[in-house]
Amino acid sequence: MTTPEFSPARVSVHDGNGRLLGELTDAVIKRAYRTMTVSRAICVIPETAPQLALCDPREGRLLVVRSRIYPLVFAGPIATIEGNPSAGTIQIEARSYEGVLQDRYLPSGFSVDGTSGAVFRALWEAVERENPTGVSLSPDVAAGQPFDETAYGDRSLFDAWNLVAQQTGHEWWLEHEVVNGVLTTQAQFRPARGQDRT
Repeated sequence: MTTPEFSPARVSVHDGNGRLLGELTDAVIKRAYRTMTVSRAICVIPETAPQLALCDPREGRLLVVRSRIYPLVFAGPIATIEGNPSAGTIQIEARSYEGVLQDRYLPSGFSVDGTSGAVFRALWEAVERENPTGVSLSPDVAAGQPFDETAYGDRSLFDAWNLVAQQTGHEWWLEHEVVNGVLTTQAQFRPARGQDRT
C-alpha cells in the first residue's frame, strides 16, 4: 500500500487590497476554520527568510493559506509576529477575515426588516457605504423567512450577521479565493445544517 503524497500548504502574504506580495515558501502552518466566528492561523518561518519583511502587522497585510488536502482557504490580517531566537524562527499569527467584520459598525439608529436574507444583505450594504469590508455577497443569498424589524445601530456587522443567523436558523461564512494573484472574499448565508425548520 502506498501512502498518498500531497503538496504542502501554500502560504502567501497579500496587501490590504488582496494583491499578492509574496510566498512564504518555508512556512509551517496551523490553522482553523469555523462558521460565524473568528479563528486563527499560526505560521512559523525561519528568522532568515527574506519574506519576513512582508509580514509587519502594522501594514494591514493578509495571510492566505491554501492546500489540496484542506480545501477551505484561510485568509485574514496578520495580527502579531513573535521571535524565538533559540530556535531561529519567527511565529506569525493571523486572525481570520471575520475579525475585519468585528471592526465595521452599523450607523446609530439603523434598523431594517424583511426576510432574513434581505436583512443580511441590507446590513452589509449599510456598512459598505460607510467603511467597506472588502467582502462581496454571494449572488444566491438564501431568502429565509420574514424577520421583524430589529434595531442594529452601533453593532458590528459581525454581531448583526450572527444575530440574524441565530434567530432565523441560518448560518453565514466567508469563502476566499485567489485568482491571478488577487484574493477575493465572498459572504454566504444559508439555512443552518442540521436544523429542521419545516
